[in-house]
Amino acid sequence: MAEALKNVYNQQFLAGLCGYIKPLLPDFPETDFIRSVQDKNWKNRELKDRMRHISITLNQYLPGSYRQQLKVITGIARQMLKEKPTQQSFPYLILADFIEQFGQDHLTVSLSAMEIVTQVTSCEFAIRPFIKRYPEEVMAQMLLWAKHPNPNVRRFSSEGCRPRLPWGMVLPDFIADPAPILPILEILKTDSSEYVRKSVANNLNDISKDHPEIVRRIATRWYGTNKDVNWVVKHAVRTLLKKGDPAMLGLFGHAHDTPVSAKDLRLSAKSIAIGDQLEFSFAIRHDSEETLSLRVEYFVYYRKARGHAQKKIFKISESRYAPGKWHTIQRKHSFRDLTTRKHHPGKHTLAIVVNGKELIQKDFDLQ
Repeated sequence: MAEALKNVYNQQFLAGLCGYIKPLLPDFPETDFIRSVQDKNWKNRELKDRMRHISITLNQYLPGSYRQQLKVITGIARQMLKEKPTQQSFPYLILADFIEQFGQDHLTVSLSAMEIVTQVTSCEFAIRPFIKRYPEEVMAQMLLWAKHPNPNVRRFSSEGCRPRLPWGMVLPDFIADPAPILPILEILKTDSSEYVRKSVANNLNDISKDHPEIVRRIATRWYGTNKDVNWVVKHAVRTLLKKGDPAMLGLFGHAHDTPVSAKDLRLSAKSIAIGDQLEFSFAIRHDSEETLSLRVEYFVYYRKARGHAQKKIFKISESRYAPGKWHTIQRKHSFRDLTTRKHHPGKHTLAIVVNGKELIQKDFDLQ
């Protein structure tokens, strides 16, 4: 069994943290600090609780005002940059958390510190309370960061303002109106770093869930710029493609009205157990006069805990198919429980989807 992620915060990590602090504060009470971190509740603390507990304890042991403490926080980041200029460290999210917890009344110095800290551990979560409190000031700074020489800072300017960042604070104002985000994405769409461009795509994908018309316009305008921007567009509209959006399917050559047929959907069993795999096969054909690009997917209509069905789409392929002949496709699908998906017994349905249109389906039981 893999070790729990919370155990990245262990005795070795705390000693390493103190190793960064001691050159900055020779009198730092390392033993007392570590003892306070590893208190009677330490073993029961989960990942985020451990992170927050370390940053709070650090605040208690660093002398002086927040501004003085911040010199130590940025000093740690600067030392890390000297050792590994391009590498980010997940455990040192405690530095970003420190700024989030104690810096919200000190906007200017906190933003300056984030510019340094995000180069060694992302501040994408820490910036969000600042955006909610100081939206105009922070977004003006993030627009400047979009042109920063360091790719981690440029990515931060996009990732930090995603309206629906996973595991992050939701930004309701940007869900309602994403206009302040768009100039940043315009700058970054041609960024030299794939890491940065992927954030642009993810940000646009967030926006597409609430404002599909905005993302359709941007995708249509951007597509064809170059292969890197084309990839950004394709990744940005993935939710729209999964929903069978005709305009976005058409942008990538998958005409929604293509005359496609499907037949012979065969399942390996009428009933399977949770944890097993279901094998299936089917045939598709189109009757156009030329070879066409088809986006082939399948729905699984999952039975949920309350008894209702909820569909989820899975991509099979995007390929070119010659006209007038049946093409057989075989796949298998796992019904093993995941941390993100729990299966429930009962009637399920598998359906074949081509260019956004559901063509054929068949039921089976999950036990």
